[in-house]
Amino acid sequence: MQKNLIIGLFITFFIVGISFWLIFSQIPFISISQLFVKLHKGYLFLSLLSLWLFHTCDTLRVWLISRAIGINYSPFYGYLISVVSTFGATITPAHVG
Repeated sequence: MQKNLIIGLFITFFIVGISFWLIFSQIPFISISQLFVKLHKGYLFLSLLSLWLFHTCDTLRVWLISRAIGINYSPFYGYLISVVSTFGATITPAHVG
C-alpha cells in the first residue's frame, strides 16, 4: 500500500506542478507578485483554518463510524480518505457532461 500511495502522490504532484506551470506561464510575473502583496493574510489564514477544521471533523466522523463496525486505522488514513473524497466530489461534476 505504501508504494502505491507514494506513486499516486508523485503523479498527483506532477500533474499539479504542470498545471501551475501552465497557468503561471500565461500570466505576467508582475501581476502575480502584486497579487501576493495585496492578498489579505487574515482571510487566507481563516480559509486554511476552515479547510483544516472540515477535514478534521470529517476524519473524526469516518473514524467513529469505522470503530463502530470494528475497523481500526490511523488518523492519517482518515485525513487521506477525507481529502480523496473531497477531490472526487469536486472533480466528478466536471466529467458528467
